[in-house]
Amino acid sequence: MPFVATSIDLPPHTAEVRAADLDGDGRKELIFVSSEPKGRQPDAVTLTLVSLTAEGQPTKRETLRLGQRATLWDAHNGLWGVDGDGAYNLRTAARLGARRTALGGLGLTTPLAADLASDIDGDGVAEIVVVGGGKVELFSADGRSRGAVPVRSEGSLKANARGGGLQVAAAAAWPGMTFGDWDGDGIDELLLPDGDTLEVVRFGPAGATATKVKQPMDVEPRRDPAADPKAGRRDIENVWLKDVNNDGKVDLVVHQWVIGSTFFGATAELITARGNGTGFDKPTTIATSAAAVDVQLRDIDNDGDLDILASQVDLSISNIGRALVSRKVQVDLCAYIWGSGGYASQAKVIRRTGFSISEPERLKLKVEADLNGDGWIDLVTNDGGDQLVAFAGGPAGISEAPLATWPGALPLGPDPLFIEELTGDARAEVLLWGPKATKATLLRLR
Repeated sequence: MPFVATSIDLPPHTAEVRAADLDGDGRKELIFVSSEPKGRQPDAVTLTLVSLTAEGQPTKRETLRLGQRATLWDAHNGLWGVDGDGAYNLRTAARLGARRTALGGLGLTTPLAADLASDIDGDGVAEIVVVGGGKVELFSADGRSRGAVPVRSEGSLKANARGGGLQVAAAAAWPGMTFGDWDGDGIDELLLPDGDTLEVVRFGPAGATATKVKQPMDVEPRRDPAADPKAGRRDIENVWLKDVNNDGKVDLVVHQWVIGSTFFGATAELITARGNGTGFDKPTTIATSAAAVDVQLRDIDNDGDLDILASQVDLSISNIGRALVSRKVQVDLCAYIWGSGGYASQAKVIRRTGFSISEPERLKLKVEADLNGDGWIDLVTNDGGDQLVAFAGGPAGISEAPLATWPGALPLGPDPLFIEELTGDARAEVLLWGPKATKATLLRLR
């Protein structure tokens, strides 16, 4: 089952690739984010939207210039922006509602993508979060306000000498936020995590109401400033508020590093606390035998819940010593499968690979989507070499034999593999791209 390639022209200064179904036709559009250098000024951002046919051929192109205006943007059932005056439709410029934000006080600024839009009730109409005036408010894409609640934001001021004069920098930090179905009623709430507290904001016919819930652990700060370096520490790397056990309610998953007096020998802990609709159950902890990097939540066994995937690397002094001799570091792609009541305490190694000690950034390893349409998530990797290989997922795990291969080194860049279902046939495509390339290659299984 070979790959079939299609070439797609990249806009100048492409810095990021995203995808979303912007017009409701069942096929996602590619969103190329260009960041054009402006000398000493902030970069200017342009969004290029590319539609694809069912065969993966590029057709319609649309360009939206965000420029240097202080703007947060998101793509979800449309394309939305939040600036100093509130939320608006990026494609039509129609305002959704008035709510002044701290973005209005900024000068020239590089626009930024942010997760601010969601369809909380599944009616096909997006809702967009706006923070301003001491409140967080939700606006529907049709301009209706769904309600607002008080919220605490933080500011910072810095002053320093620059070029013989005083330079003052002012910044405003919005609270952390995400969407999720807290109580299992099929309607998402706005979740505002803050240390050991989670504020759950519900939006109903009468407006917004908020409830505070105690989290089982303090997830801020990520690194404990009071930790004794000689005694070791625990640094939080990732926090998820997602329904992992498929019961319709949000759960808490935390990935944290466990570091001794030195980084050698570092391992990790994977902590899970199930949500019950009113709070969290007692957390359980998995202690990994090696450092866990690139931790993800994926349904690897195709049973509807989310398993934990982690690339594990032995950072012991003895193993690092062997790596210095062999010039290669072994990486185990491990799965912690969700079973009855929680995650398996023992990892299942689903792929063993490695990278050259002189070029660790060359290894690319992604388990994100179904390439062949059989319902199982597949693995795409270059094993640190000059050939892209796809391996099929299935009931027995990741296959040993390749599903498909593509010759040649990946483009240079931090994330040259973009994997997404783009043509509406329930099979994901692989986009190979680089920030300095003029063309991208779209790979589809024949």
